[in-house]
Amino acid sequence: MGSKGGLIPVRFLVTLGQMLGIIFLLYSKGDHVRAALPFDYDKEEYKDAERSFEAAIGLSIAFLIVELIGLLAGVSLFFTAVAFVDSLLHGLGCVLLVMFITNEWRSETLWILFPFISLVPFVCEVWAFVAVFGLQVMPY
Repeated sequence: MGSKGGLIPVRFLVTLGQMLGIIFLLYSKGDHVRAALPFDYDKEEYKDAERSFEAAIGLSIAFLIVELIGLLAGVSLFFTAVAFVDSLLHGLGCVLLVMFITNEWRSETLWILFPFISLVPFVCEVWAFVAVFGLQVMPY
C-alpha cells in the first residue's frame, strides 16, 4: 500500500478516535465545567457553562458525522489533500482530547480547540461535497 493508499485507513481511524474522545467528554463534562467556574459559583453560572460545553460537543459530533458520511460514501475518499488535512488534524484532535480529559482542562478550552480539530476538517469535507456534486470534479 503506497502513501496515498495508507491515508484512507489512517483517516478513518483517527476520525473514529476523535469521535470516541468527544463522546467520552460527555461523561466527564461536570469536571470540566466545574474547573472553569469560580469557587463560589451559582446554579445559573453552572448551567451557562454546561450549555456552552454541550454546544461545542454537539457541533463536534455533528461535524464528525458529516465527515464520516462523506468518507464512507466515497465523496472525499480520493481527495488526497482532504485526506491528509483530515488525518493530521483529527490525529492532533485525538491527542489533545486525551490531554483534555486526563488533565481536566477548563470547559471553554474546547472552544479554542474547536476550529482546529472540528471546523477545518468539516470545511474540507464540505469543499469535497461541493467539488464532487456541484462542480462535477472526479478525483480519480
